[in-house]
Parts: sequence; C-alpha cells; structure tokens
Amino acid sequence: MASLLSRLGERIVSSKDDKDLLPEEVQLRRHDRRLRIFTRLIDKTPLISWIFLLAGYAWLLALPYKALHRGHYISENAIQPAQVNTYWSWTEVSWADRYAGQVAEWATLPSHSKADQIRIAFGKNGLPAATQSYSYDAGNRSVAGTNAWAVYHAPKTDGSEAIVLVASWKSRNGQVNVRGIATLLALSRYLTKFSLWSKDIIFLISDGYLEGAHAWLKEYHGQTQSNLRADKLRLTSGAIWAALIVDYPYHSFDHLGIYFEGTNGQLPNLDYINSVTHIARWTGGSPVRLHTDTDSLRSDYSGLASALNHDDIREYQRASKNILRQVGYCALGTPSGPQGVFGQYRIDAITLFAMPAEGPHGFHSLGKTIESTLRSLNNLLERFHQSFFLYLMSTPHSFVNVGNYLPGPILVSIAMTLSGLGLWGQIFAKRKDRLKGSRDALPARPVLLALSLVTLCYMLGGATLYLATAKLQLITQIHILCSLAALPALAAWPFAALARNRQHTERLSDVLLCFGLIINGMVLAVASTLNFSLAAVLSIVSALPWLGARSARSPADRWLASIFALACSPPSIACIAFALKPSGAVPVLDSLTRDWIIVRSWTLPLIFLVVQPALTHLLLALYL
Repeated sequence: MASLLSRLGERIVSSKDDKDLLPEEVQLRRHDRRLRIFTRLIDKTPLISWIFLLAGYAWLLALPYKALHRGHYISENAIQPAQVNTYWSWTEVSWADRYAGQVAEWATLPSHSKADQIRIAFGKNGLPAATQSYSYDAGNRSVAGTNAWAVYHAPKTDGSEAIVLVASWKSRNGQVNVRGIATLLALSRYLTKFSLWSKDIIFLISDGYLEGAHAWLKEYHGQTQSNLRADKLRLTSGAIWAALIVDYPYHSFDHLGIYFEGTNGQLPNLDYINSVTHIARWTGGSPVRLHTDTDSLRSDYSGLASALNHDDIREYQRASKNILRQVGYCALGTPSGPQGVFGQYRIDAITLFAMPAEGPHGFHSLGKTIESTLRSLNNLLERFHQSFFLYLMSTPHSFVNVGNYLPGPILVSIAMTLSGLGLWGQIFAKRKDRLKGSRDALPARPVLLALSLVTLCYMLGGATLYLATAKLQLITQIHILCSLAALPALAAWPFAALARNRQHTERLSDVLLCFGLIINGMVLAVASTLNFSLAAVLSIVSALPWLGARSARSPADRWLASIFALACSPPSIACIAFALKPSGAVPVLDSLTRDWIIVRSWTLPLIFLVVQPALTHLLLALYL
C-alpha cells in the first residue's frame, strides 16, 4: 500500500511539474514515456514470439488427438449412400474374369495396339468408342501413350452432365492394372442395361499412370500445355461432375484403400469420401482404409502402449500416420493417384485401390461398391458443395475440420511476424539521444540496400529454377542435389562481401532479418489458408531457422544458425534422404520431376522461388 501511495504521489507531482514546462518540453516528456513503454514491449517480443511458436507446434501435435475429430456425416441428402438395390451378380463376375484374361494378353502390346483392343471391346458392348494419342516433351526424353474411352449416353437426358469411370494401365504399385481395366469393361457391358441413368457415363482406360488421364482431360476441356501434344477428342459428353478411379492389380484384396489427394493439395468434397466409405462397408462388405493403412502397432511402442492407455496410443498413432500421409502428398503438391488431375477442373474424384492379398474380396465386392456409388452420384441434382473442401482425414470415419487445424500454422506465422516487427522496433530504439528530436539522432536503417539484396536473392532463385528445369533428369542425381544444397551458402558470400563495403553493416543485418521474418510470416499465413499441409511443413523448415537466427548474437551462434538453416533446406533434406535410404528417396524425386513435367505442380517453383531465396536471404543476414 505504501509503495502504491508513493507512486501515486510521484505521478501527482509529475503532473504538477508538467504545468510549469513549455509545451515543447511537455511533448518531449510524453514522447519519452511512450518510448520507454514501447522499448519495454519491444524487448519482450523474442519471448512472446517463442511462446507463440511453441503454442503453434503444440497445436499441430494435438491434431491426431480424437477430441479434435468429427465423425463422418452426409450433408447432401440427395446422395442416399447404400440405399439402393444393386444387381451386380456372379454372372457379371464371370464376364470380368474373361476380360481379365484378355487384358493380361493385351498388356504386352504397344500402346496404340492396346488402345485399339480396348476400343473394339467397348464397341462389342454397343458403345461408341475412340482413342487418343499424346506425347509429353521432357527435354531429352518424352512420355507418350494412347488412351481409349467410350461414352454411354443416358437415354433420358440431353447429355449435359457426365460421370467418369477410370482405370489406368499402370497401377500405383507398378504392376499392370489388369483387373481394374477388366472391371471397367464388365461394367460397360452391365450398366448400359438399365434406363435409370440421368447422367452420361464415360469409361476411360488411360495409358501410363496419371499422364494419360491428364492429357485426356486437357483436350476434353479445350486447354493447352506447352510440352503436351495430344489428339483432339472426337467423342465427348457434357460437364463432368465426378470421377471414380479403379486400381485393382491383383486377383483378390482384403480391403479398399481410398486415395483422394490432388495436385497442389486440392481435395474432393468430403461428402464424396464419406459416401464411398459408407457404401463399401454396407454394400460391398469390404473394409475401407485411408491409403494402405494397417492396424498394426509398432513393436517398439508396445511397452509404452501397455504402460499407458493402449487404445489411446493406438488411436493417436493411426491418426498420426493418416494425417502425415495426407500432409506429405499435399505439401509436395503431388497427386496420390490419377484422381489428382481432376481437381483443377472442379471434378470431385477419388481412387479405390484394392490392396493385394489372398482374399477374401474380389470382383463381386468391388462391382457392387462401384454400382452403388454410381447410383448415388446419379442422384445428384447439383455438384458436391454442401460439405467441407478443407479437412484432414484422421481415420476413414473421422476428420479434422479447417477450424481445428488452421490455428497451428497461424500461431507460427504470428510468432515470425511479431519477431520481425520487434526487431524493427529495436533498430529504432538503439539511438542514444531520444529527447533531442534531431534528424541526426535517428538511426540509419538501410532499407533500399536491404531491398536490393532481397531482390537479388529471389532473382537467383528464378535463375536456379530455369537451370534445374532445363535438364530435369539431372535433379535426381546426388551431385546436382549437393550443388543445389550448397548454392545458397555460396551465393550469400559475394552478396555479403558487397554489403560489407557499405556503412551500417550491423543494422543492415538486422534489417535483412526483419524483412525475412515479416515476409516468411506473411507467406506462412497465406499458405495456411490455401494449402495447410504446405504451411505445416514451412512452419518447421522456415520458422525455426529464422527465429533461431533472430536470437543469435555472437559469431559462434551465427555459425550454428547458418549450419542449421542449411540443414533445413529442401535439397539438403533430399541429400540426407539419399544417404539414409536411396531406394526411398529416388521415387519421391522422380515424382516431383514427373509432376512438374506433366501436371505442372507448384512444388519446384515453390522450392526455388520461395524456400531457396529465403534461405539465401537468411544466410546473407547471418554472414554480415
């Protein structure tokens, strides 16, 4: 109480003293008080930033926890999943078996011959069919093939709406998709017997894995791509509302894996996934899992699981695996299957992958699932729109909605932005004479020089992207990856040497750090609303190096921060992956190259135009 009274007395005396001062002196004194308050707040921003950063990471780690999940439900009443009678019988299964034998023989033929055989088979089922040849130019190599498709024109409509059934020749496991193609041929014979269809059905047998479907869709929608040459489509239908891809390489399966991730993180409407999982369970009678998930718990977790709540550990682990798979596909921008190329045309698509096993399911279960799914799609009066387009699938029957996962990267973005603003304020607060008010007392903040250096970093990233994509086949070579990993460090040296010849080098370093923190915080905030998975990865590979550099003051700390930043760069991570597991790293790099050549994913431009320039920018600030 005594201290409170003394402070109050000092304030009263101070207010009385202010009356005896000139107006200019009163303004200077008020400015000084505000500046002290501002300085105290600025001094606390590093601590506040780390609190926000840890809160964001804690939020991300909590996403697999079941309390944040919601159970599946159907928002669109017209779908009515698993509410119809299906008539796919063992007679149709025998037809599918016959087609499987023929497809196995056709698999050894050239692409155009295979497509001709498929076209003839569609024609025997009474459907108009056609073929399309295509070729992608990829520098010193090319990717070519031939698609075949048929259209069933629904008798009761004007042909303005369509559904697509797709089977690619190549399965996701590298085998020939024999039974997937046989299923489509059998369905083309079976489904056309009924007059209940309100939408046209397109049966597409695409060459390759996803490149054939991409070429077909480009021509279907009248779009062009600089490195793609494809025949015009002579046989088309109306606007495509939904697509279902069938991937069934083995003679039987034990569960259906659902793949739904599209190019650059695009996702189908959640109602579609919920409907297919419900239909597969109650109509087809087969279990459904996300991707190729298994129920097994890792053996090295067994002791911990028995000591703690076993069910909770298992549920958290399974949800973590499912979420991490989705984050991996969406962050890299690579589609998880042929369904991924449909999203850019606003077509909801998923892939059903029949996981190879020695039973108990086969053509009968899969056929009933596909028939019931098509009947539900046939009921749609408008496109999928009532459910979520932004979500994380934790299990086949639960998900994390956008409101529950978005705070994670946003908190990290706030941490970076606050840290940058705090550093900007610290530069201002470093002047010695705060009350003189002269222009000479203001600290020099070399903004133009800093902006010029930042621009040079991003121009270097653009040049690197051009060189890297000119010879795409070299990206998978280890020495090229090592060169790309070392490029930011090498490029930062001459920039730093150039800047050291100027005045205010210390403040230039702080201004560069300030700009980098604010720019990367902004990028993270924007990415979190467009592609959460990408934002989650950037919050780790970007936020930690930048905030670590913000806290590094001594030369030793700066060298450690530089080494850590280099280790977090994508080429460095790729080099480490090569060293640890070459067989696993090469397919990832091949898929990135393929996605840039074929579907024009944003991954390579993002790495060379955002991540690598930001790393060069950071190293430049640390070298000064």
